[in-house]
Amino acid sequence: MLDRDLRIDELATSILHAEHICSRDPFQPDPAGSAEQAKLLMQLFELDQAPVAGSGGHQIVRQADLGAADSGQPASAFAVDTPAENWIDHAASLHDALDELGKRSWLFVRANGSLLGTISIKDLGRPTISAYLFAVILGIERGLRRLYGSYEGRPIPDEPMGVSADQDTPDARSDTFNTTVKYVRGCKPLIEDLGFAGTKKAKRALFEIKELRDHLAHARTVLECGKDYGTVLQRIRDLESMASNVKRLLSSRESVWHAYANTEIVSADDQNLVFAGPGAKDLPIPPPVFVISAQNPYEQFLGEAENSRRTKILSEYLKTDPGVTALEKVIGRSADPNALWEEESWAASGLSRVQALEVGRLFQQRAIFELTENEVKIISSDGQIVHVSPRNSN
Repeated sequence: MLDRDLRIDELATSILHAEHICSRDPFQPDPAGSAEQAKLLMQLFELDQAPVAGSGGHQIVRQADLGAADSGQPASAFAVDTPAENWIDHAASLHDALDELGKRSWLFVRANGSLLGTISIKDLGRPTISAYLFAVILGIERGLRRLYGSYEGRPIPDEPMGVSADQDTPDARSDTFNTTVKYVRGCKPLIEDLGFAGTKKAKRALFEIKELRDHLAHARTVLECGKDYGTVLQRIRDLESMASNVKRLLSSRESVWHAYANTEIVSADDQNLVFAGPGAKDLPIPPPVFVISAQNPYEQFLGEAENSRRTKILSEYLKTDPGVTALEKVIGRSADPNALWEEESWAASGLSRVQALEVGRLFQQRAIFELTENEVKIISSDGQIVHVSPRNSN
């Protein structure tokens, strides 16, 4: 079970639709009215084209055409059929609406066969678009912080610490989006896996995200980020692309499995008693031994108090299982002396692999360890054996 932030793209594919960003009741020139007046009103409303009143949107007049109108000519003299490709259904996803807008530059939105409204570049400044983009950015920031923690073996909270009444410290005040950018820029493997061709490209992309974040946070819009229509749409596409890459890495990435494979497991009471890693000897409880954690689900760093609470609940849960014949508290930690990661876990005998995996899934873990006399197996939550190595890695 992954964090709900990974599903922000559902906003643009399933929840928000074309009808949520269109301009309702658009200006519709009277076909019998003056073409010159229609042109002036289209200039007032900054419209390049407008649906002809009474046509149901099936005819339009273009401001460029009206520029050649003689005095007294009716607007109907310049009416042309609306191109079929400029229509979009009101229930089309926001994602599809933005794609079509990129191709056509304007759209008419149809509901039950009638004209509901229009979409143009100006509609990208609507609060609906701003709310969507801000949600995407927050998801990216949380995801990047979690990725940094697993890539570097230095877990950090998904959210910057911020400042609260009881936490007004220099560290808290300095933990901002800029901090997240600094983390990512200093992690070259992460930059590469995100698809950037070097630190400069990553720096530019992160700066643009920060710029847009600041605009949205101050009630400005994405229209502030570009001088022309194509640039604005490209900023949106780039943001969605970054979100997609972050989601991909959070869902399944080699760095996490490398961290699992590089884990030592020792007794919580006596760290000289090694269950897996250099110096491991006979297991103190009957194999197979399944090592299960409740901490930091899917690498989300929860902090000491919350992790301790979850570990205690896992202990009580395993004690209620009649299949568990032995239970030992252990610590899983990185074998890399420069990494700070470690987690309290429980080593249990008596469970089947299927039962152990079910416990791991209930406690939102990406994987569990299975220890035999000679081997360590890393088993993902879907039951795949991801890695096998000697239990004593000397």
